[in-house]
Amino acid sequence: MQRAFWPHQFQRLVRGAELMRIRKQIAQQAVHALRGLHDISHEFEAFGIELSLIAPVQQLRITGDHANWLTQIVRNGVGELPELFVMALLLGQQTCLEVLDVVVVVLALGAHNPVHFHSTRSGNPAGPLLSCSLARIFPFQPYRYSAQAGPAANLVTQPYDKISPGMQARYLSLSPYNLVRIILGERTPSDTDSDNVYTRAAGLLKDWIGSGILEHESDPSIYVYFQKFTGPDSGQTLERKGFIGVGAVEDYAAGVVHRHEQTLSGPKKDRMELLRHTRAHFGQIFMLYPDPELVIDRILDKTAIAAPLITVEDEYGVTHRLWKISDPAVIARLQALMADKKLLIADGHHRYETALAFRNENRGLRDAEKVMMTFVNMHSPGLEILATHRVLRGISAELANRIQGRRLDSIDELKRIFRTRSVEKIRIGVVNGSGVYLFERDRRPGDLDVKVLHQELLGGALGIGEEAVRDEKHIEYVRGLDAAYAKVQSGEAQLAFLLEPTTMEQVADVAFSGGVMPQKSTDFYPKLLSGLTIYKLEK
Repeated sequence: MQRAFWPHQFQRLVRGAELMRIRKQIAQQAVHALRGLHDISHEFEAFGIELSLIAPVQQLRITGDHANWLTQIVRNGVGELPELFVMALLLGQQTCLEVLDVVVVVLALGAHNPVHFHSTRSGNPAGPLLSCSLARIFPFQPYRYSAQAGPAANLVTQPYDKISPGMQARYLSLSPYNLVRIILGERTPSDTDSDNVYTRAAGLLKDWIGSGILEHESDPSIYVYFQKFTGPDSGQTLERKGFIGVGAVEDYAAGVVHRHEQTLSGPKKDRMELLRHTRAHFGQIFMLYPDPELVIDRILDKTAIAAPLITVEDEYGVTHRLWKISDPAVIARLQALMADKKLLIADGHHRYETALAFRNENRGLRDAEKVMMTFVNMHSPGLEILATHRVLRGISAELANRIQGRRLDSIDELKRIFRTRSVEKIRIGVVNGSGVYLFERDRRPGDLDVKVLHQELLGGALGIGEEAVRDEKHIEYVRGLDAAYAKVQSGEAQLAFLLEPTTMEQVADVAFSGGVMPQKSTDFYPKLLSGLTIYKLEK
């Protein structure tokens, strides 16, 4: 057996030239130790230690007051595991694990089977013994629509908060199994505590699983998800590449998951009731990660050579395609590449915070420690952020004409100006009954167009404060410059503010520095479909 390295030896080794030479040896030891853990799993059970194998991820949970037995069991079964893994942590630094007095890393270079250790004392989570700001992603076994349910285009939907009453009616007409019946069901005047939109959603989910409409996938997998679309503003054909897995639900304070928007209590209350009743996630949190070299994108491209599991064209002309990765080696490679990444919520802030709250009130439910996510590279050429324009109605002509600027000949002139981005200037189009104008001023450090609009124009010049904006008094958010302009031209609104899109760099700067942006600062297009995969919280 190869010798194990002890912690005091590490201090000497890291300063010397031996560091790179021993990487391979540590990786080989890690693989050996992981196999040994599998072989002695029955011994853990006798001491209140549960070793659950979810290939390729293995999770070890220590309960009760028997944690002191861990070291002896491991030494008897596989040798000096804790010392070995201390080396793996410091040399490989791929995935952070917590185990008693040592924090270990499973994924040294060449080790392909991650193991995650958690310590639980007296039934209460002990929390990380050493904090590592690393993304933890996992394959999962979702429920998916079976062939019995019918064409996928009749079953999946836009995210719940993007479904208008007209869209809801259309979805309901497409199929008795359309997901809208669960995520945004019909409310009735006769609803009661025992019969309402949430209880009916839970009943439908149970019925669909029982009747085979939804099938449980047999293999832990990650799903490649591509979306091909035409940019609404640019007219360019683009393809956004991502993958669906489950990710650890992390507190914002841990520095792993970062938000860029504030949330409201109303939507979270609604989503919490649905989650409590169904114990399932039906749509993915849209997560961004940095990979400027596009390494992960190239792995996804290799999978996308095959025929997709699903191809769906949605109501906006976007083509959605899905492939499945079940190969443990490929999954482990993706986990390793993601392990040092910070995550940024693009869409799904309310659902993510709902998952956080649900985890906190269901500490014994291990599946609640993860939530379904689609991961997209923030450096992907297919990542499109649209502007969300502000249209005001029910205001006086005097107020509508208060903000002007340089008068333009037409809306087309404004479009030409916006085609060339200005780093030095804040530029906001203003449309009122008398024409089209360009509000312009120098950009100061940290300035964002949408913040200037909210603070200086809406708040300062028009007296429309943040509370009125949150309550959407007089204000409507509109996608598409032409659509916003048309509302003023038709007399439906009195004033429109037309914005340039927020850049990915601006979003990342704000989020990673701990800040938040005003509501509706970003519109990541297209949206992720709900119902492609369903993550049920069962264990």
